[in-house]
Amino acid sequence: MKCIPVWNRCNNKCVMCSNPPGYDRVGTYTLEALKERVRRIPKGEPDIYLTGGEPTLHPHLLELLGFIRGRCPAARIAIDTNGRMFAYRVFAKKCASFGNMEFQVSICGHSAAAHDAVTRTPGSFANMLSGVKNLLALGAPVEMRFVLTKKSLPNLDKVYRFAKSRLKGIKSLVLIFMEMEGMAGANSASVGLRYRDAAGPVASFFKAAGDPPFELKLYHFPLCALPPALWRYAWRTLPRKEVTFPRPCRACAVKQYCLGVHWDYLEHYGAEEFSPPAAPPRIIPGTNPCRPVLDVKWR
Repeated sequence: MKCIPVWNRCNNKCVMCSNPPGYDRVGTYTLEALKERVRRIPKGEPDIYLTGGEPTLHPHLLELLGFIRGRCPAARIAIDTNGRMFAYRVFAKKCASFGNMEFQVSICGHSAAAHDAVTRTPGSFANMLSGVKNLLALGAPVEMRFVLTKKSLPNLDKVYRFAKSRLKGIKSLVLIFMEMEGMAGANSASVGLRYRDAAGPVASFFKAAGDPPFELKLYHFPLCALPPALWRYAWRTLPRKEVTFPRPCRACAVKQYCLGVHWDYLEHYGAEEFSPPAAPPRIIPGTNPCRPVLDVKWR
């Protein structure tokens, strides 16, 4: 999997953004610089992720997509996006036309009031919703992503119900534990969330979710922050350089299957809440390294 930051600007101002303040003033993202990064990708690479900022704002995104498709004709190209530019149906159609595309769209709330309060951008919810509907109408795979923070966690059930009723046809709903860096770190007093405070609501959510019409995933969760019954939903989703295993993890019997803990989380909250699971179940490992636990069996 190769990840390419495409653009360093965004048309939202999300309170929990992991990019730092002033992010829009640094870096170089010329088309030629991006092409050079693509040239270093093996032609057989199966997955290429385009991130930002907001990648759809890059003035040469369509040219870049064409170049990537020429270099890696079989690769799945995923765009991590707030979805707003796809409200323009012509643009959505052009992006989807490159084939084997996936669109990973952020949803920050179940209503315009809830969503726009997080993005701090009036109209962003309406744009996102139109964009998602355009992509789904084109038959493009869409994954919705909801970041869990102190402010958003109480809306989890409402976002799930909204996705079931208003976003029919999406591929998955991903619950992402916030990264305590960038703007999120700067705003930690208002949005900061501890794993121990998220564990109960997340477990209750899964218990009540029943059989959803789309896949559910959990990103950025160490295994000991979840009940074992939810380990099969936990994906390993952060670069190895961004995570560590604090001292309590040394004796953990399931460490090899765990994401670890983000360095910035430990800077804010320390490691006292982490401990090896007592009497862990037998793990059925998966073949996908990003999803190490396929299932668990109680001994």
